Amino acid sequence: MNLHKPLITAGLILIILFQVHSQDNFIRIDLVSPVASRKFGLGYERSNVPGRSIIFNIDFNRYMHDEQLENNQPFWEKNLTGYSIFPEYRFYPFSNSFNQRPQGLFYGVYTRFMNLFYMQDYDIEHEKIGYKDIKEHAYIYGLGATFGYKYRKMDGRFYFETLVGAGWGYSTLKNFHLDSFPDESLLWRYELSVGYCF
Repeated sequence: MNLHKPLITAGLILIILFQVHSQDNFIRIDLVSPVASRKFGLGYERSNVPGRSIIFNIDFNRYMHDEQLENNQPFWEKNLTGYSIFPEYRFYPFSNSFNQRPQGLFYGVYTRFMNLFYMQDYDIEHEKIGYKDIKEHAYIYGLGATFGYKYRKMDGRFYFETLVGAGWGYSTLKNFHLDSFPDESLLWRYELSVGYCF
C-alpha cells in the first residue's frame, strides 16, 4: 500500500489548519518572579473562541525565603520550594472578532495546585542545644481571579502582558510559621511577561 499520498494529504491539511488558526497560540515567560523570589513561570494560551482563551500555567523553584539573625549570627533560615500548575479561563471583552486576536484588557478565573516542600533550617549551634530542623512536604489547592492587560501590535508576533491576581486555597502545611511570610492560603499573583504568538 502506497502511504505517500495519504501522508502528503494529511500534511497539507495540517499546514492549512495551522495557517487558518495562526496567531491563536501564545507562549510567555514571567520576567518578575525570577528577580522577586527565584521562581520561574511559563504559560501557554490557546484562543479558539472570539474574546476567550484557555491557558495552562506552570511555575517552579523557590516561592518564599526568610531568615533571622540573633546577635548578628544566623538563627534560622526558611524556604518554601516546589512547583505549581494552574489552568485559567480568560475573557477579553474588547476582542470579539477572529480578525482581532486576543489583546487589550482581560479578566479570568483559575484553579491552582501546588506541590511544596517547606524547610526551616537552624544553624549548627542552636541545633546542639535542642532546636530541631523542620522539613515538610505539602499541597495547596485553590481558586482565584486575575485582571490584566496584553499589548501587541495588530500583526505583531511578540507581546507584553501584565496581570495581578488573588485567590484562596486549602493548605496541608502543618508546621508553617508566618513571620514575614504571607499566609500560604492566599494565592496572590503578579506578573510582567513577554511572549510570542503563533
